[in-house]
Amino acid sequence: MLKFLLRPLVPRFIAGETVEGALAYAKGLRSRKILPIFDVLGEHAQKKAEIVRVMGQYLELLEKMNQSNVKGAIAVKLTALGLDIDPLLCYRAVLRVVQRADDLEVVVWLDMEDSPYTQRTISTYNKLHQQHSNVGVCIQADLKRSKKDVLALLLDSPRIRLVKGVYAESTTIAFASHREITQHYKELLKLCLQRNANVAVASHDPEILAYALQLNPEKTKIEFQLLKGVRDDEKKMLVEKGYRVYEYVPFGKEWEKYIMRRIGEGWRNMWWRISEIRVR
Repeated sequence: MLKFLLRPLVPRFIAGETVEGALAYAKGLRSRKILPIFDVLGEHAQKKAEIVRVMGQYLELLEKMNQSNVKGAIAVKLTALGLDIDPLLCYRAVLRVVQRADDLEVVVWLDMEDSPYTQRTISTYNKLHQQHSNVGVCIQADLKRSKKDVLALLLDSPRIRLVKGVYAESTTIAFASHREITQHYKELLKLCLQRNANVAVASHDPEILAYALQLNPEKTKIEFQLLKGVRDDEKKMLVEKGYRVYEYVPFGKEWEKYIMRRIGEGWRNMWWRISEIRVR
């Protein structure tokens, strides 16, 4: 029933269920001078066969990106590659993807999941980054620990994607208000740019985008990553200003959780706006 109710939203947020569909969509981004970040949907694999299947999809995607001359990046959730059930197998799987992506000069972003996975994701990134410069890691501004994490990452020429965070977390470890999260995001972004890190601004918040532009960053050190189906006007504006703009292009059959997070994010943003109006 849930899948039936959510299906009308699929064309807006999801680029089909196959590698071929995602590549066809990505080719349409070229005329807008936007690059894709492909994400094979799925998380929390519970069987080794699932891990092998997801790894195979990423390897197939990389080969077909190369054959089709589609430039872009890919994003990986470590739980989709077995972090819950076999951390060693997970590492071997993501390493194989990163190695092939490195051969093809494709960046691999490690998506951040909810807080039980934060340290393990960062540790995996650090291990991969020792041998492969084409790997990046996502950091969530809503987590109070993130400034400490960023400071540690900055010691080794990192590639960092900054997001606000969409997972429900305890207030003991996460900021709860829009104002606190936005301020923390700004602090992290400024810190990354001051230390000359490669940083991706992954937010549609007009305040954050305005702040990023206000910092007047070197265009080779910053990129903007925005979601499929959300605020195409922002993407156009950033392209016109000469910045690298990526669109997050998820695809696959396991799209329910992704769409539910997009719905939840929309409701949360609306509630924050209402709360701020009340405060004023």
